[in-house]
Amino acid sequence: MWKSEYDTYLRDILVNDRACAKNPLAQKIRAKYYRAASNNRSIMARDLAERWELVGLEEPSGLISSFAKTLPDAMKRCNIIMPLIVRGLYQFYLHATLPKDTPFRVARVINRQEMEALTREMNEKGGAYHNIGDGNVFQFAFWPRQEDFYSEVWILNFYRSIRYVVFVAAQVPEKNSLITSILQSQVPFFVSD
Repeated sequence: MWKSEYDTYLRDILVNDRACAKNPLAQKIRAKYYRAASNNRSIMARDLAERWELVGLEEPSGLISSFAKTLPDAMKRCNIIMPLIVRGLYQFYLHATLPKDTPFRVARVINRQEMEALTREMNEKGGAYHNIGDGNVFQFAFWPRQEDFYSEVWILNFYRSIRYVVFVAAQVPEKNSLITSILQSQVPFFVSD
């Protein structure tokens, strides 16, 4: 898959995510997805037609309250796309290139308490959010963590609704329960209706 195909796949994932269902900007961009899908030019639309799965959405009580479509391929591709984004940001903002063999761990964070804890840590360690444009489509945060197994943490925030955390030089640390919790809760991609 070429970079332009990853860019398009990412656009399609983001604008079709349930978290963006009420985001006016994402829904405006979603028209491009519908056009591409109707012309059989959207890889994600083809993946969705062939390999979607139905999952139960669980309430905190443990009861399943509804069902949603998910696409396992989308999460696999995000594990490729998000490190590519971090590599580009690293090169542009830090004026250095990460070695090709740098390991990454990617996790999506939807739990508010986990995101707040990460943001607190980021603020304490000198990290900050950076907007691309006005930040309504994309913003990111970065901070080093020399004292831990992860040398850096990047938060990628799309449409102020979808947050991925990318850990660079990643090994699962036993001592950091927040990061272990984030990495263990593999949040699937839920398709918006």
